[in-house]
Amino acid sequence: MDFTVYLIDNGSDGTAEGVRNNFPDVKLFYGDSNLYWAGSMRKLWQTVINSSINHDFFLLLNDDTVLIDTALNDLMYDFKKLDNNNVILIGSTINSLTKEFSYGGYKILNKYGSVTRKIIPNTLHPQICHLGNGNIMLVPKEVVKKIGILSGLFTHGFADFDYTLRAMKMGIPTFIASNYSGFCENDHGNKWWSSKKFTLKQRIKKLYDVKGLAYKEYLMYLKLHFPYYLPQAWLMLWAKTVFPFLWEKFKKEKSGVL
Repeated sequence: MDFTVYLIDNGSDGTAEGVRNNFPDVKLFYGDSNLYWAGSMRKLWQTVINSSINHDFFLLLNDDTVLIDTALNDLMYDFKKLDNNNVILIGSTINSLTKEFSYGGYKILNKYGSVTRKIIPNTLHPQICHLGNGNIMLVPKEVVKKIGILSGLFTHGFADFDYTLRAMKMGIPTFIASNYSGFCENDHGNKWWSSKKFTLKQRIKKLYDVKGLAYKEYLMYLKLHFPYYLPQAWLMLWAKTVFPFLWEKFKKEKSGVL
């Protein structure tokens, strides 16, 4: 299997120098701290497309994701098994310590997109999903020709979910690989902040932060794919921000914890 590794260095922590010294064959590019995840992936992906090399596949890989030794062979085996060049294949990841699912594919369980179920690899065959994380995402060139790359509407999050949803609308299905493909810790954590620890001003800042609740881009994502959920989501975002103590009480009562 022949492949070329492209890396975009989006900071100043010595990563570029370390890669250049230890892996001289890696094609190294530079970004800036304002690109975030989606911006970095988009810039690098477009750079690769504009190069003179004709790639058959593009494999998106996060910097905090470690591939399992057999990951590439497993992904290609599953892709051949699907026998369709117009699909997206997601590699699922687990936490290296807990061995629990961290990122991968999800099925949407209602028309609002607010209820989803993660899909666990079954070791037998690829399974179809609606939403796919971009931590490990294999995209054939045929798909890129039809739908392009990640949307410029998203700075950090939502770009991978938007990509798989756009593909689905164009008749291009997304599958998860039959086996886990890598290790990665889920770092999304709690998306809202308690009033006991943070001021309203701090919580509003978190609401708009692209690495927080990403208010504007989340509403854009819903407008594009789940418009009926937009009013409810707007109310919920502001409820979390302005009245977090009521939100916490509501969540506990809903789960049966008093």
